[in-house]
Amino acid sequence: MKIYTYIMLLILACVFAGCATPRSEPLPAGPKGESILALSQSLQTDESPTIRVASALALGKIGSKYPDQELAAAMWNDPSIQVKVAAIRSLGQIGGPNALQSLNEYSAEYAKWPGEKVVTEELKSAIEKAEGAKGSSK
Repeated sequence: MKIYTYIMLLILACVFAGCATPRSEPLPAGPKGESILALSQSLQTDESPTIRVASALALGKIGSKYPDQELAAAMWNDPSIQVKVAAIRSLGQIGGPNALQSLNEYSAEYAKWPGEKVVTEELKSAIEKAEGAKGSSK
């Protein structure tokens, strides 16, 4: 019975942490997908904020909506303002409903406390880009 309880707690934790959220699109095959996975790993685990910034910006330029969850997590959780700004910029670049929702939710929450002006400006720009991308998609 203990193992069943443990598994159920893990599943619930995963659901509440957002890991059960469906991806915007499947992971691209081949080198592009491998690059997305490597950059996502660096964004989540590298000790250097410079590496995390570079990873976030590269994920925005790679042309896939797949890493929107990792970018949103960096926006919400990374202690570095530079990483947050890079993640916000990349979410605006990749667009899509998940990215736009994450940006809007973070913007609403960020407005509740005095924050960095650069974050507020980047949020506004990213939301405009994501909304434009949403309007131009099929």
